[in-house]
Amino acid sequence: RQRPLLLGSIALVSMGMYNNVIKPTLSINNLSLRFESIGPETTSINPINGDVLDRVDPRVQHLAKWIMSVGDGVAVGDYNGDGLQDMFFTNILKRDADRNALYINKGDFKFERVALPMIEEKTVNVEKYGVPSNAMFVDIDNDKDLDLFITYAFGSPILLENQLTQTGIADFKDVTKEKGLDVYTNSISANFLDINRDGRLDLIIGNVWPKNLPDYPADKPQRLNLFKLPEAEYEGDVRMFNFMHASWHMADNGGVNDIFMQDENGKFIQKDSKEMGMPEHFWTLAIATGDLNKDGWTDIYIANDFGPDNLYYNIEGKRFEKIEGKIFGSVGKDTYKGMNATIADVDGNGWQDVYVSNVHHELQAEGSLLWMFKEGETSNKPQIIDEATTRNALNEDRFGWGASIVDFNNDGLLDIAQANGMVDDMIDKKYDECPDFWYVNEKIARSAPSVHRYVNNWGDIRGFCIYGKELNRLYLNTGNKANTFVDVAEKIGMDYKGNSRGMAAADLNNDGKLDLIVTRQFERPTIYKNNMKPVKDEGERNWAGFVLEGDAKTCNSQGLGSSIILSYTNELGKKVTQFREAQLVNGFEAQNDLRIHFGVGHHNGPIDVTVNWCNGQIAKYENVKLNEYNVIRM
Repeated sequence: RQRPLLLGSIALVSMGMYNNVIKPTLSINNLSLRFESIGPETTSINPINGDVLDRVDPRVQHLAKWIMSVGDGVAVGDYNGDGLQDMFFTNILKRDADRNALYINKGDFKFERVALPMIEEKTVNVEKYGVPSNAMFVDIDNDKDLDLFITYAFGSPILLENQLTQTGIADFKDVTKEKGLDVYTNSISANFLDINRDGRLDLIIGNVWPKNLPDYPADKPQRLNLFKLPEAEYEGDVRMFNFMHASWHMADNGGVNDIFMQDENGKFIQKDSKEMGMPEHFWTLAIATGDLNKDGWTDIYIANDFGPDNLYYNIEGKRFEKIEGKIFGSVGKDTYKGMNATIADVDGNGWQDVYVSNVHHELQAEGSLLWMFKEGETSNKPQIIDEATTRNALNEDRFGWGASIVDFNNDGLLDIAQANGMVDDMIDKKYDECPDFWYVNEKIARSAPSVHRYVNNWGDIRGFCIYGKELNRLYLNTGNKANTFVDVAEKIGMDYKGNSRGMAAADLNNDGKLDLIVTRQFERPTIYKNNMKPVKDEGERNWAGFVLEGDAKTCNSQGLGSSIILSYTNELGKKVTQFREAQLVNGFEAQNDLRIHFGVGHHNGPIDVTVNWCNGQIAKYENVKLNEYNVIRM
């Protein structure tokens, strides 16, 4: 268990130069935020590494640790309706018994494992069914209980329907086939949204790789299955190895993302992605949704590895329009390492922004992007400017993955939790000092696409490292005029170096302070309890929480796509407004607490709330209670 440390308020002192990045130099005194790592002796969450990397096709085991360096995800939701947030983990590299793991929250950070016999075969038989890679709780049938969707690589996703409403017992039924989702995917990301505003949730699945290997004839397609690649049909046949990225900057040999619209019978009908305005086939890692141009329709931001990201505006539920800037470095023309996409109104101007994690190391010094949306010259055409550097959210000298943007210290400002670290030698140690993988692969890294897109040309990564064992970051919003951030991770107890993936913020004990779940590719997840306490001479910081319930007819039961504007006059007499949108998944490999959370600092007076429902209706509420979760029904 890590010892928590007490910190304090933040004051801007000066500007300094750090690794060619202008960043604020900050002194930290009397900060109240503290995180305590709660170990498996309390949580009972302790997955054990397995033999998956030894079960892939022997011809590609030399690079399997890189290819399967993602997939440890976490979903958060109250699936049994007892008021406590439960968790589901996809542990892609863990043993068979832990690969799909559901835990009921029993209170006080104690969790109980729940068996899922209906998917046991699909969990343990990875050679036939592939591997789980991400998950999300979602009410897919508008019956007001949470179902469970699990993405898969080298196989079909799984949709489990919760029987709580029908039987009174929180149990799951596998309805993947009857709902039309028994399709082959190579995915680690997905999201649900109501594309056409008909009250039913639709689905987008992001594919890293194409379903089929590219060099085989169309009348004899061959699936890309890492556990069983096609055999050679003639001497020198290497077609089965052609699935690595075609370019370091424009890898357009990834998978086309799948779009499914839910019909009136609850079945998902696959649409033609090209006709829907999404013909791209990049290496999709994360999908975030939100109304980014304030026209009332849910838009999509897709983070792609080895290529530019894609921003799509929703054109009245009929199709999507790709938005690109005019110059290199602008939105849609960024460089090559989109790992995460998180949407939130970072600066409080009423426009939602997009935070994209990236890599910031030698030869890959891009760093995170923070696309700030601002009023444009014409309606629904906002300005989009990257301000990660000026706001000190670049995540320099790190290999970034998932991120969560919430108010961790309840001061009314949004903070950023950032996961870092690629791969180390924890599961395949060979040397006293882990050598750098790029040292042995220097030539392949600089080779032409005709060479490095074939996996058999790559060197053996076993026993080697790529930017492994890195510190995560907790960027606190300073609240100064520029809304700059300061990393306080080590100071508040997040001092463990590892290879993290997902960052899920959730109030696990219902105290109004958001805790943090961190998934780690080669280790057990870390559960951080938020032990924030008042600083000297200050009282408790207050908060307000909300659960939106749509009418399940014109607006989905979870109110996804709806927004809340919270307003009040603070202790200084200043009018304060905060904006949140109800989103299902908002970050790489992690689903936050689905309840909408606001910190309001030391304000303890009345607050007013305006809800813009997902069907366009507007409702206003006065004198809403602080320090509890308020259910707002349509």
